[in-house]
Amino acid sequence: MRRFAPSTTLLLAGDVIGILSPSLVAREIRIWNVVLVLLVVTLNGTGHLYRPRLQSLLLDEIPQLTLRFLAAVGLIGAARLVLARRLTGEAFHYHAILIGCGFIGMLVCRAIILTAVRRRRRSSRASHPVILVGGGELASRVTEIIKSTPHYGLQVTGYLADKIQADFGVPYLGTSTELITVMEREESTVAIVLEESIAQESLRLIVRQYDGPSIVIFAVEGLFGTSLSGSMTELIGPIAFQRHVVNSPKIVQKCLKRVFDIVASFTALLVFSPLLILIAILVRVDGGPGVLFRQVRVGIRGEEFTILKFQTMSPSNDLESQTWWNIADDSRVSPVGRFLRRTSLDELPQLWTILKGDMTVVGPRPERPHFVTQFSATKPDYVLRHRVPVGLTGLAQVNGLRGDTSIEDRVDFDNFYAENWSFWLDCKILFRTVAEVVRGSGG
Repeated sequence: MRRFAPSTTLLLAGDVIGILSPSLVAREIRIWNVVLVLLVVTLNGTGHLYRPRLQSLLLDEIPQLTLRFLAAVGLIGAARLVLARRLTGEAFHYHAILIGCGFIGMLVCRAIILTAVRRRRRSSRASHPVILVGGGELASRVTEIIKSTPHYGLQVTGYLADKIQADFGVPYLGTSTELITVMEREESTVAIVLEESIAQESLRLIVRQYDGPSIVIFAVEGLFGTSLSGSMTELIGPIAFQRHVVNSPKIVQKCLKRVFDIVASFTALLVFSPLLILIAILVRVDGGPGVLFRQVRVGIRGEEFTILKFQTMSPSNDLESQTWWNIADDSRVSPVGRFLRRTSLDELPQLWTILKGDMTVVGPRPERPHFVTQFSATKPDYVLRHRVPVGLTGLAQVNGLRGDTSIEDRVDFDNFYAENWSFWLDCKILFRTVAEVVRGSGG
């Protein structure tokens, strides 16, 4: 598939060159210049300012660029105050001029790049095949708008619908359920969904199961709710669409997450080893033989693995272990076991499961095969949570969904996590998990 955002790298490089250019001319680059660039690039990235828009106009971006640049300068100023390196007199004015020129340089570079992008689009050298989902009058209108506005960089290849619509000069390519297949065949990374009523749930499932290069979907308001990442409003002519960027974690992101899992689980096992030994002794004294509880769970891509926990109740047979839903109020739970469950300390042996690679620190909680089959039969979205590694803690758990709580809500949280994963999201979930453990609100 052809990528829809080739100018992303240019925009990022333009910001770096623009901010540093005054210092390069003055032949004086200091550490604060580098820090400023890193802060601005990070803040611009969080504001989706490296994702090219259909309307590539600098005027639309100046407010956000200004706020983020000032925020970066403010952070550096605060850091210098803390480090007692505040600038005064001529040095302050000199550096203020460099910063001001850096901001102007960033805007100039961005204006040049956006102008070049628009010219390249008009020449059809940067046009991208587009698949319409839906036909009829609106599809015909959108097609005419795209033809008359070449600077969008789009070219309608065909349309999908549950049945062939009245001819409007665009070939019929299949049903809406074939969206991903058709996009791959036509080498398209852009789809425009025109009718909210067209196979809404099917499209939602297709997008959630997608595991390939980034694709962009322009959809009518409310079609996908708010669960897809990268949502922003864009105009195609006078018609407003919600733009969603659908992608899967890149190999670098997956590697970083795995490295974090290894470091975190290994460190935690070392730090908590005295506590683990103490809990093991208490469980042995309180409940007799069998310190660890083993149970089959379903992980990424539906693969089964064995999870480890501290034993919190007298052993049950295998059938009960795999099919009994909630044991929170079971009379067989020992006093030590009740404390371990309330504080979530019974989950600590899963650090070894994480180190082995069967689990991750943050991700949807793994469930038993019996319940995966049961829940998947009533909620099709349930199985889609298995496209990411299962975790020790997750977004659903920090939002109070533990034990006997709504499966529908859990699935929504888990799929939101899968579609919006970031390292910062993992950090937030970890912070909230620690708070939950300290408050002793486990299940």
